Parts: sequence; C-alpha cells; structure tokens
Amino acid sequence: MRGLVVALAALTACGGTSEKDCPADEPATCPASGPPSYATDIAPIFATYCTATCHEPGGVAADRLLSTYAEVKKVGASDINTQVYDCLMPMPPAPDLSIAERVTLLTWIVCGSPDN
Repeated sequence: MRGLVVALAALTACGGTSEKDCPADEPATCPASGPPSYATDIAPIFATYCTATCHEPGGVAADRLLSTYAEVKKVGASDINTQVYDCLMPMPPAPDLSIAERVTLLTWIVCGSPDN
C-alpha cells in the first residue's frame, strides 16, 4: 500500500497523467545487433527525462533514484518497463520521450538491461 501511496504522490507532484495515446512499440525480442548502450544511449535518457525532474535526491521520487546504473538496477527494469511502456513516465514537467528514445529504452530493457 505504501508503494501505491508514494507512486500516487509522485504522480500528483509531477502533474502526470496516464490518459495518453500510448503506442505498442516494445520489441518482442532483443535485435540481432544487440542492446543499446547503457552509457551512450540509456543514461542520457534518464538524465534528461528522469533525474532532472523527479528521480534525484530531494526530488518527489527520491526513493527511486535513476542517476547511476546501480540505482537503475535497484529500481528494476520491470518497473521501469511498465511505467515507460504504459506512458506513465516521464511525467510533466519532463517532456515526453521521442518515439526513438522510447524504443531505445524499451529495447535495452528487453535485451536484459545490461551495463554496457
């Protein structure tokens, strides 16, 4: 129950909504070319859309930090996947992910979210 209360508080504080048209764009499998790079592709997405607004020390979602790979793994790829795939994250005031950023993040998760 506490997790739900924290999630609802973060949703309210950041002004988010789940009433978006959300594409079904998660890849079924990891592509033959391999996963996107955490350092090059994924960390900048988290820095731009997540840690700059809520998932940082002192932010409304400070219990789910996303500044480092270790913090991302602690939150869990499954939780991140659900939030991104269902268009619940990022929430305002962060802008929406572009389709390319969204697919990159979802692909990285489908590929096992490696520290590469």
